[in-house]
Amino acid sequence: MNTTKIHTTLVVLASLVYALPYLFLREYWITLFALAIGVCWLLVEKYKIEVFFNLFFIGFVWLAVHGCLSGLPLPLMLLGVCINLAAWDLTRFQDRLRKIKIQNPEPRLVKGHLQNLLLTLCLGYILALIPTMIQLSMNLVVMIILALFLLFTLRKSVITLRSDKND
Repeated sequence: MNTTKIHTTLVVLASLVYALPYLFLREYWITLFALAIGVCWLLVEKYKIEVFFNLFFIGFVWLAVHGCLSGLPLPLMLLGVCINLAAWDLTRFQDRLRKIKIQNPEPRLVKGHLQNLLLTLCLGYILALIPTMIQLSMNLVVMIILALFLLFTLRKSVITLRSDKND
C-alpha cells in the first residue's frame, strides 16, 4: 500500500474541504490560504524538506475554527479536521519510517496503521457530531471540570494502549 498517494489525496481533500466553502462565501484570500497550505504541504513532502509539519496542521485547524465562527456547516468543518488529522498522522508515520531508514515498509505495518487510523477517525467524527445534536445548559465550571475529566481519561487510555503495545 502506498502511503504517499493516500497522503496526497488527504491533503488535496483537506484543502478543498476548506477552500470551496470559503469560495462560496466570497472570501477569496482565505480560499487562497487554504489552497496554499495544501500546496506547500505537498511540496515539502515531495522534496522531503525538514520542516515543522505541525504548522500545516495548525493552519487547517485555524481554517476550521474560522469557518465555524463564520457560520460554515459544523459537520463539514469537522470532516475537514478529520481529514487534516489523517494527513498529519500519515506525515508523521512517513517521517518516522524515514528516520529509521525503512525504504519499503512491510505491508502489514502500513495496512495495520491505516486500519487503525481509519477506525479512529470514523469513531472520532461520529463522537464529534453527537454534541452538535444535543443541547445542554450547564454552567462554565461544570463544563471545565467535565472537559478536564475527559482529557485525563483520554490520556490514561492512550498511556494504557501504548503500554499494551510495548509488552
